[in-house]
Amino acid sequence: MTSWRWTARELLRRRARSLLTLLGVAIGVAALVATWVTAETTREAARTMFGALGGRAALEVRSVGGGGVEAALESEVRTATGIADVVPVARGTAALRAASGMTRWSLAL
Repeated sequence: MTSWRWTARELLRRRARSLLTLLGVAIGVAALVATWVTAETTREAARTMFGALGGRAALEVRSVGGGGVEAALESEVRTATGIADVVPVARGTAALRAASGMTRWSLAL
């Protein structure tokens, strides 16, 4: 008896089990796709919102290791050819903790 014949026989013999298994796989795949679509939609909405507020930067200057950039660099970049505007941005991370010590929110600034 071949494995395909055995598989077909088992699927027909246990129809409810086969149907529930198929339904479970379909629900799992649908949940993954829905999560991915939601994440992509949220990411695109955030990009659009922040792009409308401040525009899209064609050049971003960062320091090595995430430290600060000297103020003198701003004037040097501002005088470079093709630069329309220079906007300094501060970035960091903050966590808000409840009295119980549990983190309630985590946000990037």
